[in-house]
Amino acid sequence: MSRRDQALRPPDTSAHDFTKFPRKTHRAGTAWFRQHNDRPADVDRGAWYFASHDAGDVGDGRFDLSDPDGSCYLATTKRGAANECIGPEYFERGWIDADLVAGRVLSELPLPHEVKAADMTSERASNFRVTNEVHSTGDYATTQAWAQALHDAGYDGVHYELRFSTGSPRGLALFGPGGPPEPTWGGDPDPEDLRAYLEGEGIEIVDPPSMDAVTIVTP
Repeated sequence: MSRRDQALRPPDTSAHDFTKFPRKTHRAGTAWFRQHNDRPADVDRGAWYFASHDAGDVGDGRFDLSDPDGSCYLATTKRGAANECIGPEYFERGWIDADLVAGRVLSELPLPHEVKAADMTSERASNFRVTNEVHSTGDYATTQAWAQALHDAGYDGVHYELRFSTGSPRGLALFGPGGPPEPTWGGDPDPEDLRAYLEGEGIEIVDPPSMDAVTIVTP
């Protein structure tokens, strides 16, 4: 195996007791941030949603669980949450299309209950043969296998590094039943427009040209 090959492998539940994986506890009421589609008709404006996938498939989120369970992604900072939306496009181009952030907001959300999360940032996590690639690889089948093993071991979520954020921001993939919670949890009564926030951070957002600026050429 070359050092350039991915070293991260699926969790070996036969070799390790995952109930002893490093733990980080987050208190109920602790504030986290989430970017999401704004749904004004919903009590929480659409903030809380647990993404899942069918068994045997690969979900769209790094630590998605298979149905009927799911994962809701939160960040410790606004910028950390925003970067998870704009990351691939912004870091490739240096700017983003307006359509990417249209109708999206940033909500500040208190945890509704205490969360005992598996701590992927702990130095001791390597004893279970997990590598830092778990935070950045595009091999979601493997990262989702880690999430499932930790969920099965009784953890409430995964505490991890954010792929598109340098510095101290961290992510929390909170586990719960797939879809929106029932009954609905409270949301941010005044979420911040994502585009306005990003422009305040100096991110260039490019609108599509108006029809007046487009020249139509007849073939």
